Amino acid sequence: RMDRMSKIELSAECALIAVLLYCFWSPELTAAFVLSALTHELGHICAILLTGGRISAVRAELRGLCISYSTGGGNLQNTVIAAAGPLSGFIGAVLFSIAGERLGWHFMDLAAGVGPLQTVFNLLPVLPLAGGMILKYALMSLLGCERGAALCSKISAVGAGVILALGMFMTAKGGGIALLVAAIWLLLSQDEENYCKIA
Repeated sequence: RMDRMSKIELSAECALIAVLLYCFWSPELTAAFVLSALTHELGHICAILLTGGRISAVRAELRGLCISYSTGGGNLQNTVIAAAGPLSGFIGAVLFSIAGERLGWHFMDLAAGVGPLQTVFNLLPVLPLAGGMILKYALMSLLGCERGAALCSKISAVGAGVILALGMFMTAKGGGIALLVAAIWLLLSQDEENYCKIA
């Protein structure tokens, strides 16, 4: 329902990244990446609305797509919402594969390949990824809000550091800079509090 979403925002930084992706990636790969990312986010949005939550804003920023929402269901509902994105990503990848085979659209095949990679990355127990959010709500349920959130922040920081080390190793070995860039993005996002999920 449209009355449940009051604001959609696109930052200048995000628009610049979109232009750069279009310039340096092929149009098909760009379309595949965007389609996969939107499918992932659609899972979060559907879960929020289906569980009775209200979306106050969707912001496309330098740190990703941020969904601000309110619920009354506590940690369990928030865990379901966080997990809905990766689940939607896996389901979307299967559907994209079928569509690509039947329709002969190459970008659908690319989306089917990109989707699982995005989903696995998002399941890492590092904030602000879905895996980090799931861990956060689980720890808050077990240890209480303050202690659970504090422990999750520590685990998340260590996880981001490990990914950074792996990214530096891969870059040094000629494996590309994608993981290094992702690790830097994660480290810069560790202090963010007001989000449901960032893609």
